[in-house]
Amino acid sequence: MGHAIGDALLREFAARLAECVRPGDTVGRLGGDEFAVIVLTPGSLKGPIEVADRIQAALRTPFLLEDQNISVTASIGIASSPPEATN
Repeated sequence: MGHAIGDALLREFAARLAECVRPGDTVGRLGGDEFAVIVLTPGSLKGPIEVADRIQAALRTPFLLEDQNISVTASIGIASSPPEATN
């Protein structure tokens, strides 16, 4: 479909990700089609799991680009650190 459509898809994808996070969370593009979301929830995995669920729900709706519906999927992994970790 070409680079222009791919770039538009990445922009739309990033916008949907940004809508899924809470104030204080961070969304960043690592490169290519890889994004990272940083969710700060000391002592609980509830926040990251809720954000992952919102991301999955947001991706169920296809992207409409140049009159074509484009469906994408995402692999989501959650990493956490112990509450006493300082760095």
